[in-house]
Amino acid sequence: MQRNFPNAKYRPQNHELGSRSSAEASMSDRLDARLSQNLALLLVDKNFESVENQALYSLSSLMKDYLLEIGKEIKSTSEIQGRTESTLIDSLNVAYDYGMQQRDLESHIEQNELTLAPS
Repeated sequence: MQRNFPNAKYRPQNHELGSRSSAEASMSDRLDARLSQNLALLLVDKNFESVENQALYSLSSLMKDYLLEIGKEIKSTSEIQGRTESTLIDSLNVAYDYGMQQRDLESHIEQNELTLAPS
């Protein structure tokens, strides 16, 4: 079965793009492209045969915003504890705050559902 996925290269519409240096913008573009590629792999793994570029962009944008929000929460949790670096415990506490139970996390790890891995 042939998979019809685009190369997932796009230029994100970022309002802050003009205020950043070209190196920062380039890094952001590379991270966005990598996120899209990983999301495309996840969709292939879940038996999707194709995806529209705009849908992939929208899903990538949502995932990026969600991951940034979680990262800010983890950072905030460690700063509240008086630390400058986050620990695994901070991440687990935020996961718990977002509704992830310990048994759900253990089950997810044990199932090892994702069969494709990014290169």
